[in-house]
Amino acid sequence: MRAGGAGVIVNVSSVAAMFPHSSLMAYGISKIGLERLTVDAAAQLAPDNIAVNCFRIDVAVASEGFVANTPGIDHSTWEPSEVAAEGILWMVRQPVGYSGRRESMFALREREGIMASRSSAPATEARRWSC
Repeated sequence: MRAGGAGVIVNVSSVAAMFPHSSLMAYGISKIGLERLTVDAAAQLAPDNIAVNCFRIDVAVASEGFVANTPGIDHSTWEPSEVAAEGILWMVRQPVGYSGRRESMFALREREGIMASRSSAPATEARRWSC
């Protein structure tokens, strides 16, 4: 990215960074650490025109891994992965000055009017779900 004169990095975090769950301690710690890494890397890489941001999934998303790890749970109200991907792509397309952000999927959806729900029962607020 330095050699190319610019670049964009988007880290993907989880609601686990904000809401502890006893069985996911290491996972939650890694996600909050990733969010801190995002902010510090953004400051360090700004002189090289490299933006670094974090997209925090805080709406239930039926990613392949999450669905596989939650058998027996009704996923029909969860957003398909494509909805989250739309938010990540939006972040990638921002000017390089848009850096050092930790964006909530729910808040970004509300603020920017992107990532329209495709679930059968869309979330009306950020969800805390049991993992």
